[in-house]
Amino acid sequence: MNKLEMTQAIMVAKENKQLQWEKIAEVIGMSTVWTTSACLGMNSMPAEKAHALCELLELPAEVKTAGGASTGGGAGAGGMSGPSNNPLRYILRLYIIIS
Repeated sequence: MNKLEMTQAIMVAKENKQLQWEKIAEVIGMSTVWTTSACLGMNSMPAEKAHALCELLELPAEVKTAGGASTGGGAGAGGMSGPSNNPLRYILRLYIIIS
């Protein structure tokens, strides 16, 4: 499973369970912004956080593996480049996604 497939699986499960990013972040013990960016494939996720996410969303084990891979700082699954390229645009787009 690649990052795009991981993101799609997370988004489908999130919608099916009618969960908000805030609730997911609370359950896995991370901030909302970090959780959102990790779920969108923009940064890697430690194994214990990936496990908690998969349990909450009832996702297959392949998601855990894909979530641990680094994006290398490039565009994530959502087509967004990292904050170093254009910080204001990055923050605005992430805000829109979280809302």
